[in-house]
Amino acid sequence: DALIRSHNPVAYLRLDEIAPGPDAAINLGDLRNTSSYNGEARHPGESALTGNGSAGSFAGHWRNGENSYADMPWIAQNNPDASVPFTFETWLRPTTDKISSGRAPVNNRFTSGGNRTGWVIFQRDPNDSYLGPPAVGGSEGVGWNFRMYTGTGNNSQNVVSGVPYTVGGWQHLVATWEPQTDTGVPAAAGQPAWTGILTLHVNGVPVATNTSATYAANVLVTDNASPPADFAVGAYNLASGGGAEFEGNIGEVALYNGYVLTSDQISAHYQTGTNSNPGTNYETLVMTAAFVGPQPQRTSLPKTYLRFNDPAYYPAANSGTLGYVADGSLVLTTNTAAGPQSPTYAGFEANNAALPLNGLKQWASLNNPSGLNISGQITLEAWVKPDAVQGSPARIISHGPPNQTVFDLGTYPLTLTGALASSNQVFLKIEGGNYVVGSSDATSTNQASAAVPGGDLGGGNWIHLAGTYDGAKWTLYRNGVNVASAAGSGALSVSYGEWAVGSTGLGWADNYAGGTDEVAIYDKALSPSKIAAHYLIGKAGTTALTIVPAGGGNVTITWPAGTTLQQSSTVNGTYTTVPGSPVSPLTIAASGAKFYRWSLP
Repeated sequence: DALIRSHNPVAYLRLDEIAPGPDAAINLGDLRNTSSYNGEARHPGESALTGNGSAGSFAGHWRNGENSYADMPWIAQNNPDASVPFTFETWLRPTTDKISSGRAPVNNRFTSGGNRTGWVIFQRDPNDSYLGPPAVGGSEGVGWNFRMYTGTGNNSQNVVSGVPYTVGGWQHLVATWEPQTDTGVPAAAGQPAWTGILTLHVNGVPVATNTSATYAANVLVTDNASPPADFAVGAYNLASGGGAEFEGNIGEVALYNGYVLTSDQISAHYQTGTNSNPGTNYETLVMTAAFVGPQPQRTSLPKTYLRFNDPAYYPAANSGTLGYVADGSLVLTTNTAAGPQSPTYAGFEANNAALPLNGLKQWASLNNPSGLNISGQITLEAWVKPDAVQGSPARIISHGPPNQTVFDLGTYPLTLTGALASSNQVFLKIEGGNYVVGSSDATSTNQASAAVPGGDLGGGNWIHLAGTYDGAKWTLYRNGVNVASAAGSGALSVSYGEWAVGSTGLGWADNYAGGTDEVAIYDKALSPSKIAAHYLIGKAGTTALTIVPAGGGNVTITWPAGTTLQQSSTVNGTYTTVPGSPVSPLTIAASGAKFYRWSLP
């Protein structure tokens, strides 16, 4: 590890941490309770707030059979009845366009009985160029749909923002409910029903209003005596049966019970969130927004404020030059495997741990910090112990790719603004029986590849892999030896993708199976001698070879365990194996001039 650090990787994951306590999202609002992370939810994700190092986000996806969400049981303060005004606020970063059924980044509705109550947010189309046949979307509008239920059957009242969003970009969303009139007739669900004004703000500006919305809240006593509905971020809640996972990031979730943010406050929140040097930090604006009058300030906090900047449940600390901004989050796995260990791999500790990956859903996320958005020269490095069976491809290290559309390009010729089936990516992977390192954009691939030697897959040995781009060519190294080179273009920046170990950058495909350890990323091409040294030190430990007098005309030679001692009568002569090697140390009779070296088997 000292040698690796001396070469200044921007990211270096030793993968030997111990997980902390319960996996919970801390509520900084007045409730002071927690929300539990579930499934393949990961945190902290990319921050929604420009230049705010204390922020984070929830991140998840809907692919590969996941059920990714953060869940909070029903609590009265999050569910005032319809007569009470409230504000809901969040930042959203979708990393794909919706599929026809839409996705639900936040869900606070009851659906178990015959009469629905509460509210839900749906992701709709990114822009109006998607408008088309209902089977491919376009039938439910552009932007975000805030839906309130009336408490009678499945009836609902909606506002749709109508404002385009960019896949991979953050957008600030605020919904306000201002009750006006008691209908005088309880909804079929038995809850008070009110009419009022439902307004959506996007990026600090009011964009859509329903002035005669009818609403019945999700309250404790349900119409069929089933448990009240929970509050979920990232998917449908448990009361809705789960599903409809949102693919992307959700940050700074705040629910103000009994208070409607003013237009000026909403604008100020957006401006502060997008300003790297605001006069007042964002979280202070949220915590003090409802402070009016002489009452104690604590009573005016938002009831719920989830920043999702909680430490990763399974952390992977970055020892590289970027520091904590490139810390990793392990998903559904942690360092329970034995890594390369001494004495077989003498450069490592006897208890060195590694990350086991099952090739199905386990992976590690590094998000996409700006210092890792590398173009041109690069080095990707890892020790791996691949299982016998791999997918094709099986990504060991991957930056991207983003997958920005789920629409069928074959049946619906898209003229979509900014929607791509694939985009830039950088990778070290196993594919088609080869080790591969390189990069690709939407149309061309530049890479170096070499056949995986027999015995590497499922053989039980740790393999040192490294790939570099030096400004002219990609080069692939196995156990310190150059096994392939190819001219071409180098690493590419990946704006909307993320870094991952063991999968695509967002964790939904191309999973690698086997052990992984000592993952390092450099924003330069390491020299062949440095890469060889990394392998040699890992395998053999110290490179020292010592010769000391042993008395009686003998000398004792000591060299690294597991290597072979060789000798020659001249320094540049032909070297042969010394009898008695590879057992070290070895005492032999001194006779004439001899030169010694050690060699890996």
